[in-house]
Amino acid sequence: MSTQPRLDTASAGEIQVSGDLTLHTVSGLIVDGQKAIRSAQGELVINLADVSRFSSAGVALLLNWLRTAEAANVAGTIKHPPTDLPAIQEVCDLNAVFQPVLSDTLQPE
Repeated sequence: MSTQPRLDTASAGEIQVSGDLTLHTVSGLIVDGQKAIRSAQGELVINLADVSRFSSAGVALLLNWLRTAEAANVAGTIKHPPTDLPAIQEVCDLNAVFQPVLSDTLQPE
């Protein structure tokens, strides 16, 4: 059973994402995340500490948000990335995309 994801504004400049980020759940977060990014004042932290399940669809969501941030001239940082992210970014050859924005040490070698 999936846990529906949720996006909350934790504080100015930080959004907290919780629940499952999978194929069946991420679409509901796209627009809310884009709005939070566009309203950020130059910097935004995406805190994923409370994400329970994570798949390549979660990676696609993060890529969407990173593109939105770039277009809005917002520096995005991903805090507490899920443990599955390094393996997915390695397989998809996305290390160069994610390494600059990850704040924690969960990075493939």
